[in-house]
Amino acid sequence: MPMEKQNTVENQLAHTIDQTEYDSRYDRTAKKLLANKQILAQIMKGCVNEYSDCTVDDIVEKYIEGTPEVGSVGVHVDDTNRPKKSTDVIKGSNNEDSTLTEGTLFYDVRFDAIAPKSADSAEQEEVIRLIINVEAQTKFKPGYPLTKRAIYYCSRMISAQHGPIFTKSEYGKIRKVYSIWICTQPSDGFENTLTRYSIKPEQLIGEAQEETENYDLMSVVMICLGKPGTENHKGILKFMEVLLSSTRSGSEKKKILEEEFGVAMSEELEREVLEVCNLSQGVRAEGREEGRQEGRWEGILEGIRATVRTCRNFNISETDTVRNIMNEFSFPLKKLWFTHVFIIVLSNYAVQIPLTLFGIHTTFGTFTYPFIFITTDLTVRIFGQHRARKIIFLAMMPALVLSYFIGTLFEHGSFQGFDNLSSVSLFVLRITIASMSAYILGQLCDILVFQRLRKLPQWWPAPVCSSIFGNMLDTYVFFSVAFLGTTDPFMAEHWLGLATVDYCVKIASNLAIFVPIYGVVLSYLSKYVFRRPLTC
Repeated sequence: MPMEKQNTVENQLAHTIDQTEYDSRYDRTAKKLLANKQILAQIMKGCVNEYSDCTVDDIVEKYIEGTPEVGSVGVHVDDTNRPKKSTDVIKGSNNEDSTLTEGTLFYDVRFDAIAPKSADSAEQEEVIRLIINVEAQTKFKPGYPLTKRAIYYCSRMISAQHGPIFTKSEYGKIRKVYSIWICTQPSDGFENTLTRYSIKPEQLIGEAQEETENYDLMSVVMICLGKPGTENHKGILKFMEVLLSSTRSGSEKKKILEEEFGVAMSEELEREVLEVCNLSQGVRAEGREEGRQEGRWEGILEGIRATVRTCRNFNISETDTVRNIMNEFSFPLKKLWFTHVFIIVLSNYAVQIPLTLFGIHTTFGTFTYPFIFITTDLTVRIFGQHRARKIIFLAMMPALVLSYFIGTLFEHGSFQGFDNLSSVSLFVLRITIASMSAYILGQLCDILVFQRLRKLPQWWPAPVCSSIFGNMLDTYVFFSVAFLGTTDPFMAEHWLGLATVDYCVKIASNLAIFVPIYGVVLSYLSKYVFRRPLTC
């Protein structure tokens, strides 16, 4: 083997070994953190009906039995009831996988708990016990429905009770089970949601009244984390986001956990929180360090690649991978917002400047505004439709105000002086309102069409079709709102024909210039950043 190729293979192998150990440390630490009784008590209070009225201290002291088992109990039928050598030993993730993909599965955290007596069951003699399982999951769509896997875990926890808890036909002894899944990187639409799946009766004929405890034997709870700033980011959702965040500092985590959630930060718990924080922040640190070892521009590119590699090894979502890159290499999301505002303002000014091209009367705005569709399509492709819509609505008002002031100062393509601001220009105001109406409707249409077609194996149908329909709605809305019934007799009479010409020019320029530009940018990201096709 040539020396250069051998060195490359050795470096790749070394990186793989180092990353495997890095992943194992993160996994072990995260599971151990989730197994802390204070953390489990917060999860139980926020997700398990039986403990909603209990204090966290009572849950810790009274209701969690023994020491929670971490990665030591198998899920599959042949592993579940194997005798354990010691309940005090915490086994790491390197003992849990028999293959490079999934292999033998173990519960992340599993423990027994006592259900508190309710007000109407004060005289019950039998202690009701529960079996609770807590799982941390980064990949929300691992190739199968995650909810089905959670139901399977519940089923296994019930069937595994045969022998240790009940024998023969003693089904009345079956304990209720909970499987709680903490999804750190959920898909769009699932962020900051808390969902419970359980067995409930359906009265088909008559009103048979069965005791709840006889059928309510399994519940799946999905805790889907999200970013701060939304209405639902509170309670257990905020608690888990703070605890497992890869962007918050250790001191910030400690302050929020202590002050807002009353978590007593012991030395061991503080150390575990800090270690998870440091390991997750190592994702970005590795990218920065590798970037510094190369030249300026090639170094930045290599740093981006390193960040992508590390994030992929951590099963971090594509959206947050891009966010890490942008944060670390000075490409914050707010620059996309600024791009939208800049293009809108520029186009609203350029639409006032006429242009004759090949005998066709149009405006300079025809060739500036399509850039907004490229920006929107790339935003949807990388960040998802929800963030794209958010950027659109955040850009609306600043663009409206700036468009009016600049359009008034430079009305009809020439500087009018600041005195022109002392009076309201109905001409500019109408154009501005028309532009905003067209922008919102056109962009929402663009996102809707693009989202429907983005999963096609070919990259071009999504931007082409979204551009055709988005520009159509944008153009005709703009011309109708701006010039229908206007005091300008020419524009009032010919707005429909002008709109049609404008639309045809936009589509022609889009197909000839802007869609190819989109393809080039997408190809660059696929080849040199993500190293895989970005068509889903």
